[in-house]
Amino acid sequence: MKYFCLAAVVFLGFAIFGMMNWPNNEANSDAVDKKLMPSQAAAWRWSFPDPSWSSLDAELAAQDVKAWRMKLAATQNTRSSEQGVWRLEGPTNIGGRLNFFRQHPLDADLKYAGSAAGGLWTSPGLGGGQGGENMWTSRTDGLDYLAMGSIAFHPTDTNLIYLGTGDPQISSHPRIGGGVFKSEDRGQSWIYSGCGEGKIISRLLVLKATPDTVLAAAMGNPAFDDGNRGIYRTTNGGANWEQTLAPESGLGPGTGVNDLVQSDSTGTIVAAAWTRQRTSWSSVVSGVDCRLHRSTDSGETWAPIENPWPEAAQGRIGLTQTGGVFWALVVNVDHQLGQVYRSNDDGLSWSALIAENGIEEGALGGFGWYFSKIVVNPWNLDDLTILGVDLWNSLDGGAHWTRMAPEWWWYSVHADKHDFQWTGAESAVLATDGGAYQTFDHGENWQDIEDLPITQFYRATANPHVSGQLTGGAQDNGTMSGSHLAIGSWTRDRGGDGFTAAYHPVDQNLRYATVQWGNFAFSTSSSLEPFPAWQSLSTGFSGEERFYWDSPLMIHPANPDRLWCAAEKVFTMTDPPYGMWIAVSGDLTSAAEDPDIPGLNWRSVTALGGSHFDENVVAAGTSDGHLWLTIDGGDTWTSMAEGLPNRYVTDVVFDPFHADSMFCTVSGYRDAIYTPHVFKAALGSPWSDISGDLPDHPANAIEPLNDSIWVLATDYGVYLTRNYGVNWVPIAAGDGPGLMPMIPVYDLAVDLDPGADSATAERLLVAATYARSLHSFPLDSLVPIDAPDPGPDSTDQVLETGITESFDLVAYPSPFVDQLMVELEAGQRWTSLEVFDGAGRLVERQTGGRTARFETNNWPAGLYILRAKLDDGGSEALTVLKR
Repeated sequence: MKYFCLAAVVFLGFAIFGMMNWPNNEANSDAVDKKLMPSQAAAWRWSFPDPSWSSLDAELAAQDVKAWRMKLAATQNTRSSEQGVWRLEGPTNIGGRLNFFRQHPLDADLKYAGSAAGGLWTSPGLGGGQGGENMWTSRTDGLDYLAMGSIAFHPTDTNLIYLGTGDPQISSHPRIGGGVFKSEDRGQSWIYSGCGEGKIISRLLVLKATPDTVLAAAMGNPAFDDGNRGIYRTTNGGANWEQTLAPESGLGPGTGVNDLVQSDSTGTIVAAAWTRQRTSWSSVVSGVDCRLHRSTDSGETWAPIENPWPEAAQGRIGLTQTGGVFWALVVNVDHQLGQVYRSNDDGLSWSALIAENGIEEGALGGFGWYFSKIVVNPWNLDDLTILGVDLWNSLDGGAHWTRMAPEWWWYSVHADKHDFQWTGAESAVLATDGGAYQTFDHGENWQDIEDLPITQFYRATANPHVSGQLTGGAQDNGTMSGSHLAIGSWTRDRGGDGFTAAYHPVDQNLRYATVQWGNFAFSTSSSLEPFPAWQSLSTGFSGEERFYWDSPLMIHPANPDRLWCAAEKVFTMTDPPYGMWIAVSGDLTSAAEDPDIPGLNWRSVTALGGSHFDENVVAAGTSDGHLWLTIDGGDTWTSMAEGLPNRYVTDVVFDPFHADSMFCTVSGYRDAIYTPHVFKAALGSPWSDISGDLPDHPANAIEPLNDSIWVLATDYGVYLTRNYGVNWVPIAAGDGPGLMPMIPVYDLAVDLDPGADSATAERLLVAATYARSLHSFPLDSLVPIDAPDPGPDSTDQVLETGITESFDLVAYPSPFVDQLMVELEAGQRWTSLEVFDGAGRLVERQTGGRTARFETNNWPAGLYILRAKLDDGGSEALTVLKR
C-alpha cells in the first residue's frame, strides 16, 4: 500500500513550490519546465556540450548495443558473465510514471499498464505473472523501445492490439519511440508494424467501421523539424502506412498531433495539433498552429477547424468523445487551463463550458501542457473529468468543478495524472506518476493497483546494519527502503525526488538522504522505523549555491565521521551531523572563467569520490567535463581532465584495492563513434580508456569488485569485465524472467552483508534501474570464490579457477592457521605484496621486500590470493588456504 508520512508531505509541498519558482537563465526556456527538472537534467546529461540532443545518436547507440549483445549470445561467447539471474528486490507498492492504464474493452479481466520507461505490463488475467500470483508481467522486454505512448484495441477481435511507443508527454528529455507494434495474442507478444519515423506515437485510433484502418498521431523528434510529425494511416492492419497530415500540408512547422478521437455516430475524426519543440536550451509548448483538424473520410484528408477560442496562439489540446459529442480541453499560452469546449455537430462549432470562477485558478498545476487530458463518463455525458497535478470533476457538463481525489500532497493518490478510463458508471482506473489507482464510488475512495515494479531509481545503497535491506532514491517517489522478502511492502522514508542515501557504518541510527537541489537531511531514528524523523543538513550554505538536480553527498570511505557534498564548489563537514558545511574549493566548472556561459544552472559538480586509504584524498567531476583531485583535504585542487572527453562526468570511484588508482565514467551521445565512456587513471595522471570492446554508449556508474573484475551501469543495462576492461559482457541480459532488458541503470551498490553469518551471507550486486525498480544479482556468480584474475600480461600456468599460479612466490605453512610466511625467489623483490580474500577484497598490503610475515588469527577460514608486483614491472600470484 502506498503511504506518506506527514513530515515528508510537508517537505514535499515546499520542495515542489520551490521547483516551480527556481531561477533559469536559459534562452527561450519555458518557466513551467521547473517542475520537469529531471528531464532537463537528463537532456543536459545526454547532449552536453551541444545545444540540442539527437534522437538519431541515441537510436544508433541503442542499435549498436543490441547488435553487440545479440552477437555475443549467438556465438555462445566463452566470456560468459555469470550463472544466475537478476532478482527483483522491489518495490512493487510505490509505483512509477504511467502514460496509460487501460482495461480491455472486450475482456474486463485484462488490463494494460504502459510505463514511461519500463515497457508494457499486463495484469495477471493474461497469465505469466512474475514474482507471485498477483504480479503483473512485462510484455515488451524484447523491444528496443520501452517508453509506452498509446494502446488501441480492435473493436471485435479480442486478440488484436496496437501499441505506440515513445513518451507523449515530451518533457525536456523525452524518450523516443520506434513506431507502432502489433499483437495478435492479446499483448503477450509483439511484432513491428511500422511508422518508426514518427518517433513518438502519442495516440492510436482503430476505426470502428473499418478496423483494418488505423491512425497514428505522431510528434516526431521534438528537437528537429524533419517533416515526420503528423498523422499516419494504414488501411491494411499495419502492413503499410502513409502520412496523411504533415507539417508542410497544414500542421505548420514544429507541429505534430498529440490526440485523435472519432465520432461514435458519424465516423468523423478530430485531431489536436501541438507545436512542441525541445532542445537542451530551448522549449516551445504553444503557438498559432495549436489547433483542431477534422476528417470525414477515415483520415485520408484533413481540414482545419476554425478556432473557438479568441486568441490565435494556444497550448496543448486534449480531446474526448462519446455518443457523437466532442469535448476539447485547451491549455493557454501561460500553461494554465484555458477552457473546455463542446461540439454537438462533428466539430464544426464549439461552445465554452466553464463558468466564470467555475474552477480553481491554476487547476492544472501551472504546467497544463504536460497533461491536457479530458474524459467523459459514457454513462453520463454531463460527468467530465480533467487530468492535471490533481483530478477535477464536473457533474453539470463542465460549468463547475471539484476535486475528484485527495489533493496531491496527501499522496493517497499520487500527483500528476496521465490517463483515466471509466470502467462503469461509478468505477474508473487512473494512471499517475506514482502508478495506478481504481475507484468504485466515483472518486470518494481510491485503491492502489499494486505489483507494478516500475519505480525509477537514481541511487541505491545497502543498509550495513540490517541484513538484506536496501535503500534507494527515486524520481518523484522519494527515498524508500525494503527487500525482496517483502517486495510489496517497501516504506517511504523521505519525500521529494530521492537521490543519495547513506548509512553511517558504525552508528546504526545515523543516516542521510538527499532530495533535489542539495536538500540534504539526516535522521537518528532507527532504520526500521516506518516514519523516521528528518532534520535539515544545510548549516553553512548561503542560499546562492548552484546545486545540481542530483547533488552528490558522500560519507568519506576512509573516515565515516567526515561528510562531503558539492554544488558548483565542494563542501566538507568534520563533525556531522550537527556541524557546519565549509567550502573547500572555488567554482570547479567552466563558469569560473565565464559567468555568462550558456547553461549556467546546469554547471555543477555531479560526482564525488573518496579514497579508501586517505581521508584527505577526494575527486570531483562536473556536468561540463571537468575533473579535479585534492590530496590535502581540499586546500588545493589539481585538474585531472587530461584524457577525458568534454562530457558530463557521471561517476568518480577510487580503487579500493590500489591506493594510487581511480575510475570515472561519462555520459553523452554526441560523437559516440569516437568517444569512449569508461576510464582509469593513476592519481594525478592522464586517463586511459578502459571501454574495451563495449559499444559506445553513456556510462553511469562503475563498481570494482576486485583487482580485475569491474561492473558498469549504463543507459542500456549492466556489464562486466574480468580482464581490466579489455573485454566486457552483459550481465544476464535479454528477454525473459530474470534477464535485464535494455533499460537505463543509473547506479550500482554492493551488498556484502557484513553483519550476517559468513557461511550464509547473501552477497549481492544491486542495480538501481530508472525503469524497473531495484534488482540484485548474486556476487558469487560474478566473482569466483577462489580469486580474481591476476592480470592479462602474465604468462604463467593458468589454473582451472582462472588464477595464474606462480612458482617463484612461496608461502608456508600450507594450509596455514595463525601465521603465514611469504618469500620471493632470490634475486627478485616486490614493490608491493597484496593479500585478497576469496571475494577479491584487499585484506593486507606490504610494500618493498622479498619476505613477509602475516599474523592471521583474525582471518576467516578459506582461500586467499597473494599478489606480488615486482620491481621489473612483472607480477606473481599464489593461492593459499587457511583452515
